[in-house]
Amino acid sequence: MDTEVYKKSQEFLQTEGMQKIMVSTDFYFQKARDAFYKFMEYDNRRLIEEIIDWTYNKQRYSDRNDVQELLGLIDNLVAYCDVHAFNKAKLNEYEDKRVLARSNIRQNAWIKQLLLYKLDRNKCTPAIHNTVNYILKPETNINILSEEHRFIISQLLLKKDYVHDHFVSDICDFFKELDIQVSNPLNKTHLYSRLIYNLADIWCDIVKGLVARDRTEWKNQLETDFKNGAKYSVTWWHELPQPKNKILPRLRKTIENDGYFDFYYVENNEAVYKATVNDFVEASDYSLKMEEWKKKILYGSVNRWTNM
Repeated sequence: MDTEVYKKSQEFLQTEGMQKIMVSTDFYFQKARDAFYKFMEYDNRRLIEEIIDWTYNKQRYSDRNDVQELLGLIDNLVAYCDVHAFNKAKLNEYEDKRVLARSNIRQNAWIKQLLLYKLDRNKCTPAIHNTVNYILKPETNINILSEEHRFIISQLLLKKDYVHDHFVSDICDFFKELDIQVSNPLNKTHLYSRLIYNLADIWCDIVKGLVARDRTEWKNQLETDFKNGAKYSVTWWHELPQPKNKILPRLRKTIENDGYFDFYYVENNEAVYKATVNDFVEASDYSLKMEEWKKKILYGSVNRWTNM
């Protein structure tokens, strides 16, 4: 840990909020755990299968008491998981309205993914697994839900390759020299997550690369083209990094300063491919770059973007 990180972390540990976590004798998110257990006790599989695909239209079953009971259990759980949870002000019983994370998961997506977790845990997203794992075993998990954040934190803060199963132990090793003492050991990883997001200017605001989830097969052909002599390819990403007005100028500045930025393709929580990006445009401006890029593309067509 370098001097700047050590100093900033020590100062943050002295704040009232961090001291409150350190002296708490209770698990800091016990109400989230209680809500999760209540949700998992619900055993009407037939109803779950019936409603799992209509969660974008709650009003359709607004007069069904059985449906409202199930949705109520989920809404109550999410009120302790996400800062933007539906009706959090009413459902979250903590005085400070504490939640596990600030996620980018919409309420309807929470509903569907939690229902999937009950039916088939292999079908829900890694963020849901990370949420549940933390609630059940906070001593060996951490409330950093986003796999993309985990990957970037590993690369830019911990200075290690991201390995899902080693992520929490890598964080514990990183903060070991701070010798943090907590009244309840279950709260230590939450303390670490707060420290990490307090250091976001190191790993988050300084954009040095992008991460995309992708399980499609198009990269195999691209790899073959590169082995045959290709040096460039035009690919596209169907989602812009957010916030767009903040991230895209920084990516452009990174190219101006360094000549490129890295683009990691993640499959099954591991970075399988890394592309080096030395230019980019938004779709509306692509025609302006087409002729320039044609001169560099030896294989394939610059007009046929590769779908991620």
